[in-house]
Amino acid sequence: MRRTAGAALVAGGIAAGSAAADPGEARGASLDSAWFDHLTSSTAGGVFAAVLGFTCALVLTRTRPTVGVGLCGAAALVVAALPLSGTATFVLSIVGAGLVLGALARLATGPAVRADQAHLVAGVLIGVLCAPLVSWAADFPVPRRYADYLDEASALEPSWWLLIWALLAVAALATAANRREFAVDAARSGTVDGRAAIIGIAAPLVALGLYVWFVEAVTGASGLLAEPLPSQWLGYVLAAAVAAVAVWVPGRVGAVVVLAVALLAARSVLGSWTPNSLWWLLVPIAGVGVGAWAGYARPNSRAAFAVVVLCAAAGLLREPPLDNVQAIVAMIVFPAAAAYAIASVLPTAPTTLTTALAVPFATAAAVGNTFGWTAWNGESPQWAFVPHQSGWWQWVAVGALLVVCALALHLVRRRPVPE
Repeated sequence: MRRTAGAALVAGGIAAGSAAADPGEARGASLDSAWFDHLTSSTAGGVFAAVLGFTCALVLTRTRPTVGVGLCGAAALVVAALPLSGTATFVLSIVGAGLVLGALARLATGPAVRADQAHLVAGVLIGVLCAPLVSWAADFPVPRRYADYLDEASALEPSWWLLIWALLAVAALATAANRREFAVDAARSGTVDGRAAIIGIAAPLVALGLYVWFVEAVTGASGLLAEPLPSQWLGYVLAAAVAAVAVWVPGRVGAVVVLAVALLAARSVLGSWTPNSLWWLLVPIAGVGVGAWAGYARPNSRAAFAVVVLCAAAGLLREPPLDNVQAIVAMIVFPAAAAYAIASVLPTAPTTLTTALAVPFATAAAVGNTFGWTAWNGESPQWAFVPHQSGWWQWVAVGALLVVCALALHLVRRRPVPE
């Protein structure tokens, strides 16, 4: 039995996903530079964590060094959860999330590779989905995007969610390593070359560049409205390019990236919800758990893609009382569909797994985001669901992106299964 290894993958995945999705803001280091502000934002932090995670999954090939890197990353997340300055939390969250994500992706290549990768997928998705809900439901009535307007003392409180999962990750990872439950298998890593690096490193950086361009076009360096706004079609073009490059990667390992892009397209037209109690976190956690188990036990990539398309179609239901259907999809169905879709195409290479898990907090920077003062989402911590107000152009872009993903998935799945 390898229960400790599974616990380490889940706990580490939750900690890494939470830190990467919400690394905070480096408010304590202002150089009076708009570009510096962009590069120290939570969006940029997620991109940097994704790049670091891909690099770790690429270069780590031996079990003991990989466990050591994972423990260092988990320890960094423990410190990041403590009441520190904004800059220290920001840096430690990025470094810790990247090291943990890359190390665990490499450790999940042993004999039970499908089960291990399914555990990691469930953990990271729970962290990514729950991180914004935790920051909202906590006793912190101001949204994190307005952290720049708060004094430094108001942020000096521990992040209990991240602290608990990071401590569990340290304990479980150390115990599993002591019991020799991990064994890195380089033969299961798949073919890694420049094509994989394009989607693992270049795509998040390009997404960050587009995000900065959009923000600058809205606010300008002076903070005033600047025209014209660049076409946000470019974000969807980037996502389509990621799916196309995933087909270019040898073997069938690119399927997980294609499905991650399809999930990104569906999520961009679904509304957002805010809880009034931490008990609501059980909803996405249960959805992800059921989806990951179903994907592991009954994998079916075509059925998974069909469910993702239905989730995207639910975004059309914006008027009462049908908006309740969209709320149910966003809260319950989509988390389960995301876990089921990715788990259905496992096993995959650690680098492509890292890339797929990083899509929600890296490539998403330029896809489906709202820019400007209209991005505000509420006044007080109460339960609410806000349907996504998508324009006709966004529906055309999402439809075209899903078609590209369907074709890419078909081409990848036609290839023979490697021995």
